[in-house]
Amino acid sequence: MNNWITSEIYEMSDVYSKWESKCCGIYAIFSKTTNKRYVGQTADKKGFSGRWMDHRASLRSNRHANIYLQRSYNKRGEKDFYFVILEVLKENNKELASSRENHWTEELKSMCFQNGWNIDTYDEHEKRTSIHRPKPRNFIKYEFISPTGEIVKGENIEKFARSVGGAPTHFNSLHHGRLHSYLGYKSTNPEFHRKYKTHRLVSPSGEIKEFNNICEFSRQNNLYPGYIDYVLLGKMAHIKGWHLENPPTKYLEAIKNYQFKYVESPDGTIYKFRSMRKFYLKFRLSPYLTRKLISEKFLNGWKMIDFNNAAIEI
Repeated sequence: MNNWITSEIYEMSDVYSKWESKCCGIYAIFSKTTNKRYVGQTADKKGFSGRWMDHRASLRSNRHANIYLQRSYNKRGEKDFYFVILEVLKENNKELASSRENHWTEELKSMCFQNGWNIDTYDEHEKRTSIHRPKPRNFIKYEFISPTGEIVKGENIEKFARSVGGAPTHFNSLHHGRLHSYLGYKSTNPEFHRKYKTHRLVSPSGEIKEFNNICEFSRQNNLYPGYIDYVLLGKMAHIKGWHLENPPTKYLEAIKNYQFKYVESPDGTIYKFRSMRKFYLKFRLSPYLTRKLISEKFLNGWKMIDFNNAAIEI
C-alpha cells in the first residue's frame, strides 16, 4: 500500500484552513507559465501551511535561499505560482521525509534546469550546507576566586559574567590566563597569578608604604595608576605628595614645596597647609607676606614650626 496521497492545489491567495494540520510530507511549488517545480519537505512542526508561508515571506522579501526560484518569482510575480501537496506521511520522521523528497525530486525531474529549480537532492544539500552551519555552542566551565576569597564555579561563564555585571570576554580572558584579575576575581590556577614587583613610596605624611599591585594601590589611595608609574620611573616628582624614598635631586624642591607646612598663629592655634593660596585667603594675608613668613619663619606673631599631630588642616 502506498504511503502517500495526492492532495488539492492551493494558490498563494487561498485560505489555509484546509491544510493547517501540523503533518509531515512532501510538497512542490509549480509555475503556471513554465510548469517548472521546486520540491521540498515539512518534517517539522510547521506543517504545509507554515512551510508555504515561509517560502512566500522569503520570496516577497527577495531573500529566498534558492536563487533560481527567486529570479522566476521576481520576473513573473506571485500569482504565477501554486502549491501542491505531493505526499502526506503517516509519521513525522525526518529520515523517511528526506528519502521521499529525494524520490519526488527524481520523479518530477526538478533538478533538471529545464524542468525545475532544485539545485541538489536533500542529502547533497545537507552535506553542502553543514559545512557553513554554526556549531553548537559549548559553554565554558569556570572556577574563580571571588573578592571575598570564596571559590565560585559553574558551567556557563557568560551567564555568570552577566550576573556580576562584567563582560563575558574579560572573564573568558581571566579563565585562560590572559588577565590576572577582573572585578576582584582571580583564577584558581596559581600559574596564572602574576608575580608583582614590590614598590615603595613615601606618603604625604612621611610613612613608607610597600605595595605590589599598582592598580589596587591606586584605588585604595584615590590616585591615577599612570602617574604612579611616572613617579616610580622617575619621570615625576610626586603624585599628591606620594614620592620615591630616594627621589632624584631635581625633584627635592618640588617634593618639599608640596609637603605640609606647619604654622602657629598669634593665638597659639597650629595649622598645616599645602596650598599657600588657601592659607592667605583664609587669614586675609597678602601673598607677599605669606611668602615672607615661609622664608623668614616668623612674621607679625605667625611662626613656622615643625611637624605637629594636633595641627588643623587648611
